[in-house]
Amino acid sequence: MRALQLVLYLSSLSFSDACLVISGFQNDKCTPNDNTTYMIAYSNDLGSDLILRVLNRMHEFKASPQFVKFAKVRFDVQQPNEIEYLDSPSELTSSTNTSYSIGSDVISVLEKFLENTQYPVCGSRINVLVKRLPTTEVNVESIIAKLKKFHVGVYFAILENTIGGNNLEALNEIAFRTNGLSMIFKDERIDLGVFKTQYFGKYTLIYAANYNVSGQGTIELPPMTVPNNGMYQFLMSYKDDPVSDAPQSATITCTHTEIDHTFVYTFDTVFRQDRYVNFVEHYHEFDKGIYTVKLEYEYANQDVERLFIRVNNFASAYVHYLISVDHNISIFRPPVDYWVPYDN
Repeated sequence: MRALQLVLYLSSLSFSDACLVISGFQNDKCTPNDNTTYMIAYSNDLGSDLILRVLNRMHEFKASPQFVKFAKVRFDVQQPNEIEYLDSPSELTSSTNTSYSIGSDVISVLEKFLENTQYPVCGSRINVLVKRLPTTEVNVESIIAKLKKFHVGVYFAILENTIGGNNLEALNEIAFRTNGLSMIFKDERIDLGVFKTQYFGKYTLIYAANYNVSGQGTIELPPMTVPNNGMYQFLMSYKDDPVSDAPQSATITCTHTEIDHTFVYTFDTVFRQDRYVNFVEHYHEFDKGIYTVKLEYEYANQDVERLFIRVNNFASAYVHYLISVDHNISIFRPPVDYWVPYDN
């Protein structure tokens, strides 16, 4: 009888909190605007001074109000650290000690985060600063399935000169198949892996596409739906590892299907080479509507490069600068309440 009463009681609960814990499992029915968790994870090899500088600088930016928990964890340590769950961004700057390991355990950190049943998982976002790569082949199918189920965004910022293993592909696979990012930075600018994305702020992903290229050709990508007029950030990678010298040129063309509005951008692979190794970014003010998306590319060989495009309404410091010189630019848009489909 008590068991029946418990079932009836649970069935009467309001499910307005999309990340409610039920019987030890997280509910996966959330929207991009529901309360959730932000986590920053960082390789122990980066050093405590750099990490403290990153965490301190995060205070300069406003966190999205949807984040009701802030978590942090060091990985690549001899004894695995527990994930710390905190109530505010200011608490992220507690001590960062050092204790070195041989291979990276970044995958196990993600697994541990997903197993949490005490704090919201659905719709959460994770910035990961990586210096040490996994040493062994990793079957990532299970973790990809969980990340997609709970709509968790993972954004890897990887040093150009890594240590440890050589399994970069595992991180690429996770990021690309979950609408995340796998970005390679110059070693001294790895901190930009957090501030270039600022996914602890308020933003909306509106488009995600993955594709494989080699040689030269043209690809018709899935159409892009722009939900509101305003400024959007374009991120595109042009190679999937730090050593490839095959990229020659790439041009992206987005054409509105109803009005005269075409966005054409030819990616310059030397742009910001003092900072970025495998991707470029651009900001553009789009009109609301549906756009066709075409990619024209040329590579020096037939080696396959696995690339990504991500578009979001993230308002960076650069966009605020643009507004200061052109007050007609609009960045404030109503939030969307749907998840961008996964492109596998």
